[in-house]
Amino acid sequence: MDEATAEQVAGEIFADLRDALCQGKPINLTNILTITPYMRKARKYRHPTRNRDMVAPSAPDLRITISPAFKGAFRDRDVVTKLIAAKHAKAG
Repeated sequence: MDEATAEQVAGEIFADLRDALCQGKPINLTNILTITPYMRKARKYRHPTRNRDMVAPSAPDLRITISPAFKGAFRDRDVVTKLIAAKHAKAG
């Protein structure tokens, strides 16, 4: 696959992910991560200079959860080692 085709495929994948999130659908990349859209609750805070109680309105937000297997692989550097080995095997 040439570079232009790879960029087009990656662009389409990211566009699909963006569209799913905009529609409020969660994204699950198995053994990598999960992205879940949700509405953050309104919250009270105290304004530092006016010294008054204020309310931050509710707002859309994303909750990102990284898979424990993926975290462990990075901690042990298995993923990085395998990527480097694959790149050298392909080049050599």
